[in-house]
Amino acid sequence: MRLKRTTQTSLYEPRPVDHPLGGGLEAISNWLDAHPELLDEVAAGLGAQSERGRGGLTCESIPCCAAAGAASQIKLLSALPNRDLAAVEAEFRAICAAIPADWHRRNDIAHFEGYYASVFYSCLAALGFDLSVEDASAAGRADLALRCDGRVYLFEFKVIERAGGGAALQQLRERGYAEKYRASGEPVHLIGVEFSEESRNITAFEFAEA
Repeated sequence: MRLKRTTQTSLYEPRPVDHPLGGGLEAISNWLDAHPELLDEVAAGLGAQSERGRGGLTCESIPCCAAAGAASQIKLLSALPNRDLAAVEAEFRAICAAIPADWHRRNDIAHFEGYYASVFYSCLAALGFDLSVEDASAAGRADLALRCDGRVYLFEFKVIERAGGGAALQQLRERGYAEKYRASGEPVHLIGVEFSEESRNITAFEFAEA
């Protein structure tokens, strides 16, 4: 009979959890404690197998393994509500570094900021964040606006070979894109992200409060 759970010493004691996935896995374990009916559904879907090894994962292990495979998503989902912008930068650096070089052969897509903006937008939209692309105001358009946990994050993307260093954050400040949000009382964070067409990755990730 396939086990639903194994009784063992918690992986999360003592705290804090010194592992990138620790917090996410602990949250899943706590949620499963409160919703044991999910394990019944997993067991029904898998069948009552008696094998060990590859066929013998406990029902509890399966959603935890799925979460481990979604490490970047877990990090981004927790980083923005916690205003951990350094973690956001690290995750997007890793995402850009994972894009195969072959995808850039025989084209000049890496020369244009729209390509990098699309990478950010695709990742954040897939996670369900509230986004506004080309967020228009009287002063112009911010490349991307994101609302999360009562805060607004305004992004501007630049290719450093074409715009120069510091141009992204400077544009957000000088054009006053945050002004349209003042009446709502929402804190506004400005994030200027610069890329290199040579390395095809982030060269600067600057942020400031508006």
